Amino acid sequence: MKFASEEIRTKAVHAYLEGKATARQLADILGYTPATICNWVRAYRENQRLSAKPNGHRPSCFSHEEIRELQALLDKNVDITLQEIKEHFNKSCCLAAIHRLLVKLGYKYKKNSQGQRTRTRRCKKET
Repeated sequence: MKFASEEIRTKAVHAYLEGKATARQLADILGYTPATICNWVRAYRENQRLSAKPNGHRPSCFSHEEIRELQALLDKNVDITLQEIKEHFNKSCCLAAIHRLLVKLGYKYKKNSQGQRTRTRRCKKET
């Protein structure tokens, strides 16, 4: 999928609204589908928006300062659980979000529900 700049969107929407070209003609000229041109026109009419919607993920539930504090906490207490981290920082996010952050930071320690290290499962080799 190719993304159109705001300049291309502006020219296409204004040409369509002024009646200079149809959505089909604009699509052929610009290399997009007529439905895309109509979506740009609708977004402009409803929200006065010509730029693309922002892409990306949700922001982290931990700020940069909290991440540094988390790393210091993990250096001091290597056996801390995800639930204990959540309670320590008084966060309302899910445990999976904390786990993803720890993996992103390079931590790979896992515990089971009894608070013990989990064993590595080995796959059987097929012969």
